[in-house]
Amino acid sequence: MGFPQADILGRNRFTQGWFEIRRYHGIAAFAYAALHLAFYIIDMRTLSAMSDEL
Repeated sequence: MGFPQADILGRNRFTQGWFEIRRYHGIAAFAYAALHLAFYIIDMRTLSAMSDEL
């Protein structure tokens, strides 16, 4: 399985380790964004309050 980043950065211990855990970083980023959105919606309570902020 090839990684375009490996072509640019080369294969070393750091990049190899990063490639092995990259999926977990993506899942963590998605979970953080989903929680952030959920707390924002809970805080604003109404759609009109959210549109007023825009």
